[in-house]
Amino acid sequence: MGAVRPATAAAHPEVIDRLLERRVVIAGPTTLFAPLMNVASLMTEHRALQQADQILDEARELHRRMVVFVSHLRAIGSALGKTVSVFNDAVGEASVILIEFGADSINPFLGLHSDEEPQA
Repeated sequence: MGAVRPATAAAHPEVIDRLLERRVVIAGPTTLFAPLMNVASLMTEHRALQQADQILDEARELHRRMVVFVSHLRAIGSALGKTVSVFNDAVGEASVILIEFGADSINPFLGLHSDEEPQA
């Protein structure tokens, strides 16, 4: 390329002027290598930024869904707590009934004879 430009400029000087007016640069492989490497580097950075944006979007969506999931777990915990409390109240009341009335007076209502044990 080094010999082509001077030969072209000597034979047709208007060609070089027209190329420059149109913002065309005559470049050989060595001159072209550095800008191409720069473009490749910029494209790599651009892809990395796009991937980072995608990761950020997915992390935000994961956080949103985890908040919903945790709120469901809290509701389950609250319901289980209430269930345990009500169950304990029922067992306590059953104990009071058995103490006050005695098992012998309750067994006929359960369909049991006094010598039978209730089955689970």
